[in-house]
Amino acid sequence: MDIKIYAGTVNQYYTDDWILNEDDKESLKIVKVTSKIENNDNHYIQEMVANWEKQILQSISNIKNNNYPSWSEIRSDYLTARFIQEAYSALIMYSASLIYHLPFPEIIKSDTSLENHDLVQMALNDEKYNWSLFNGTTCWLPINEQLTFYGPNPTGQTLVIATTGTLLNELKHINHLGWNGNERSIINWYKFKKNQDEKSGLYNTEFLAKQAFSILYQTVAFANKNNVPILLSY
Repeated sequence: MDIKIYAGTVNQYYTDDWILNEDDKESLKIVKVTSKIENNDNHYIQEMVANWEKQILQSISNIKNNNYPSWSEIRSDYLTARFIQEAYSALIMYSASLIYHLPFPEIIKSDTSLENHDLVQMALNDEKYNWSLFNGTTCWLPINEQLTFYGPNPTGQTLVIATTGTLLNELKHINHLGWNGNERSIINWYKFKKNQDEKSGLYNTEFLAKQAFSILYQTVAFANKNNVPILLSY
């Protein structure tokens, strides 16, 4: 199973006005949009997204007693990325090991379940580390302030929502505790070939963690620069 990442306007996402590279299991691409004109046939979705955005921002304002501006919903360039489930699991396992100063497993197997991983469950239940990487967040809003909460998506399904400020802080903390990589190095990590035993389905944990980290790092940078949310799906 693959993890799919999208950073762009929510309107484009829900109208399927975007394309994911299906040819490469580990890819990241910024797609340039030549026309800023919206499809007028999608009034229903545009209204649905607008109402959702208003509701979410009002909820956040009530929680933090502060007003937050709307993000961009003007049709624009977007970023897409994908990586294998094991890479995301590897990053979560590696991160949990770092914050508790405990060794991490050097090898991760295909289809590893984090539900049975004691260290990850420890981090998930630790109120000190209410990280979006640990709690199943699938939507990050372009807000610098750190915040994680339960809320609906535009179609009314409840999910964990966080901010790009939250994700960026988590990534910085992981890098500080682990690799101390500079931006140039981080950007290049996702381009590496998988270090995998194809027959046994075994992966190098840290190698895959770096790939997932690189993709998330570049995604959150794009989202903050363009004032657009990040959406993750399986």
